[in-house]
Amino acid sequence: MLRPMSQSLRQRERSRSALIVGLLGGSLLLVALLTFQTHYAVTAHRRMAEEVLRDYASLVADEFIRRGSVEIGYYGFYPLITILSGDAELPDPETLIESDDERVARAAGLARSFFRRDPVTGDLSTTGDALSIAQLAWLSETLSSLEPNENPYAQLYTRIDGEHINVVYSAPTVAGLIQGFVVDNAALPEWLETAANRQPLLPPSLTHGEVGNEHIFVELTTPHGDVLFRQGRYGASSLFVEKPFSTDRPALYGGLNVRATIDPAVTGQLVIGGLPRSRLPVLLALWTLAAVLIVVAILLLRRERALGRLRADFVSRVSHELRTPLTQIRMFAETLLLGRVRNEDETRRSLEVIDKEARRLTHLVENILQFSRGERGAVKLELTLQPIYPLVRELAKDFRPLMKTGRLVISSDVSDEVRVSLDPEAFQQMFVNLLDNAVKYGPEGEDVDVSLNSANGQVVLSVGDRGPGIPAPERDRIWEPYYRARRERDSAIAGTGIGLAVVRELARLHGASADVEERPEGGARFVIRFPRADTGAA
Repeated sequence: MLRPMSQSLRQRERSRSALIVGLLGGSLLLVALLTFQTHYAVTAHRRMAEEVLRDYASLVADEFIRRGSVEIGYYGFYPLITILSGDAELPDPETLIESDDERVARAAGLARSFFRRDPVTGDLSTTGDALSIAQLAWLSETLSSLEPNENPYAQLYTRIDGEHINVVYSAPTVAGLIQGFVVDNAALPEWLETAANRQPLLPPSLTHGEVGNEHIFVELTTPHGDVLFRQGRYGASSLFVEKPFSTDRPALYGGLNVRATIDPAVTGQLVIGGLPRSRLPVLLALWTLAAVLIVVAILLLRRERALGRLRADFVSRVSHELRTPLTQIRMFAETLLLGRVRNEDETRRSLEVIDKEARRLTHLVENILQFSRGERGAVKLELTLQPIYPLVRELAKDFRPLMKTGRLVISSDVSDEVRVSLDPEAFQQMFVNLLDNAVKYGPEGEDVDVSLNSANGQVVLSVGDRGPGIPAPERDRIWEPYYRARRERDSAIAGTGIGLAVVRELARLHGASADVEERPEGGARFVIRFPRADTGAA
């Protein structure tokens, strides 16, 4: 009946653990789902906010193109092209600056040089800055192939010798006369700046007057990437909109691109709540933290199960340890009560066995009580200065009757006057635990060596056996509660697994240290080092 019941208990324990692990795993999946949903919602919100910002930037670019075209085309190119007539002498740009017509005088700065192509001879005459041979050749060849059109003026552009050439010319007449001017590109930024800053590029009605041109970045670049105009600032997270600089009326040469964006610092004035920040790092950190906590919880659960098994084994071992002396006591007590002894020697032997097993039982119970108090932190010692050597001799004398065979050999180089601060009862428990351990795990009939030495301000008590010793990897673990060396777990040697834990805890409370070493002759030596309390002769 015991085995099926034990298996049933284990099965219930495994089912309980599996349920807890399943719930923790489900919690992790739920956290992952919530993380994904939150990230999706934030991403969707951010995408919508970015679209709104791009719409505003697109509005800025359109307004800049419209104003630039009007400013340069209507107030710049048109006045210059209208002053040209077929029979008049070509004007010089420098003389036009002093014109009485304010519109012409202002626009004259846009002309680098004027030109006229003779429809009969095809000769090209110019005024103002001289053009290079390559530029003149391109201009003459291009003008000769133009067809008449209805527009008041048109424009041409090219790149020669690394320089952009922008030409504005009047539509060819029926007679073939063509005249116009070459644009001074260096004068364009001033005109574009005037156009851009005449009013806010974003209507104040949309921004409540809180977003001015100082928060707007606009850039005009050539087809080859050269910057003609740049105004404003932008940040690393700015959202750019790029559009071609083109309208229904010719103003600048083709292929120009306008880039526009809005300073991220004023996003809150355009989008309610501003541009939401990415929560992905925070969400991933939270998910990772949740995963770590769940893994820790699973590890703690496994440790709890392992500790539960250790406690169960401990109860089983203690029960066995208690049963052995109790059986002996009961058996010899019944022998005495029933008068089955034949002489005084048998009576005395029975009483000695009862006394021996009672001491063993008392020591075992004291160990359990001491361990229980240690786990609760309720151990209190009454430390007094005690001569240690006489105490060791007395305890060894009391322990000898508990040894079936073998001798208890004591060696010391300290005198009876050497004192140590200790609690006699706690010291007895430590010392007897080590002696019992040496007898239990040493070969039957072998001696147990006890030595007491003084060195470096310490009194060193060691108990050595001639057993198989303690493997190096386990020399720290044997001091842990419930732990037994691997080779002893399936052996017939009884043990509770708490004796050495009690020794180390009591040693710590004495301000001492407890360790295990390998004996040169074989076996293990357990050592307790007490701080010496006097300077008497050793």
